[in-house]
Amino acid sequence: MTYRRSFLIYSLFLALPALAFPRIGSAQTCAQGSGPTVAVVPGDNVQSMVTSAGCGATFLFSPGVYTNFSVVPLDYDQFISSTPKAAILSGATVVNNFVFNKKINLWVGHIQITPVSNPKGQCYPGVIGCIHPEDLFFNGTLYTRVNTYAAVVSGAWYLNYTNGNVYLANNPTGQTVQISTTRFAIGGGNVTSVVINGFVIEYYGSPANNGAVEGIDYYQVTSIPSYNWLIDNNEIRYNHGAGVNLGDQMTVTGNYLHHNGQLGVGGTGNNVSVTNNEIAFNNAVGYSYAWAGGAKFVQITGLSITNNYSHDNNGPGLWTDIENSNVDIGFNQLSNNRGAGIIHEISYSATIHDNTITNDGIDTRGTGPWWGGGIIVSNSSSVQVYNNTLTNCQNGVMEQSKNRGNGSNGLPYTLQNVIVYNNNITQSSGFAAGLVKNYPAGNLIYTSSGNTFGINSSGGAAPDTYTLSPPAEFVWLFNNLPNGQITEQEWNAQGNN
Repeated sequence: MTYRRSFLIYSLFLALPALAFPRIGSAQTCAQGSGPTVAVVPGDNVQSMVTSAGCGATFLFSPGVYTNFSVVPLDYDQFISSTPKAAILSGATVVNNFVFNKKINLWVGHIQITPVSNPKGQCYPGVIGCIHPEDLFFNGTLYTRVNTYAAVVSGAWYLNYTNGNVYLANNPTGQTVQISTTRFAIGGGNVTSVVINGFVIEYYGSPANNGAVEGIDYYQVTSIPSYNWLIDNNEIRYNHGAGVNLGDQMTVTGNYLHHNGQLGVGGTGNNVSVTNNEIAFNNAVGYSYAWAGGAKFVQITGLSITNNYSHDNNGPGLWTDIENSNVDIGFNQLSNNRGAGIIHEISYSATIHDNTITNDGIDTRGTGPWWGGGIIVSNSSSVQVYNNTLTNCQNGVMEQSKNRGNGSNGLPYTLQNVIVYNNNITQSSGFAAGLVKNYPAGNLIYTSSGNTFGINSSGGAAPDTYTLSPPAEFVWLFNNLPNGQITEQEWNAQGNN
């Protein structure tokens, strides 16, 4: 990301002579609104219109469906639906050439498709086909992708990349069958200050770690991310990868991000803001929890995640994973997510505060303190967890320390200086709070690593409030307490509150 900033400074330096000594044919000076306003209707070649208009143009989209829409914008372009949510950007191809094959007892259609080379991802156990980015929608219902036509049953489908054949058991006659074939709606690298406002963006075949709104160059011509985009007031749904894949200084606000195949929003960047969004029902195609959920952020310095409602995601609701720092996660509502409501993992400085987390962090892989919870801090340092309200999550506030290797600085990822205070935790089962470790050896993680419960950042008493019904317990393995499971009285006796 430093390269991006250096590139901008270098570009400004090169531009100084042109600014000081204007000449005929010098480059256009751009800002938002500096270019023309262009009316767009379904069927227009919008990429050609973008190129012709030059940077700083405003594109006003009339209501309608823009089929297989995909655009790389120019600096300071604005894309606006003239009527909010009435312009639909669709990445789908309609398949209406099915013929019944009596020999295999299936309906067979055909599309032209170039497969993605080396698609990323890992499916949840028992799920196959999730890593392939094309999805099929039968009258708007997502069908399950399988890997052979012999496995096709009602509600499932198969695509043969070699010949483009599509196989269905359900009769498509008179029905609408769409396959997500276009990789992104609006995206690009090294493009600054783009606005995307008021659209429905759906049915894009974005691979894992890419998005329907794409903050990096999908074609990998440049490694420089986009910069200072505003993604505002859109409904982004039923895309295979992420609804939004981040760039530097991107603001994602006021959107409904739902039923996307991998994530509602995710990616990397610097100084990112994700606020006032509803993030729901994501990981619709069955990626493993290590790959998917509501929102996942990686290697971001300066991240604000505030006032979102994240619920019913098949994976963590809000997840900062791998070397995030200067993170603020506050005033969010979370419920019914899998694995964790909020998890801060192998990362650095963060405040997790004033969130309301209910019935969250349910993990089908296990119920102990190593598994699900309302808030989980894993192998991270300099974290404050305070003023949160947690009610009947699988577990409450859990800290975890295991051998996670070394970070980019060459030092181990360490659970250190995590302070938990002034939280209100209600549990009728599971663990209310605690710390578990299988690494490093010894007891320093409990005694001198700065991990405390009930003490605020000034060192004063700030106890958490627990409302517990048996058998809710705590976990604190220091001093060889039996099985690590202890009562509230034993918890307090260890110096926790």
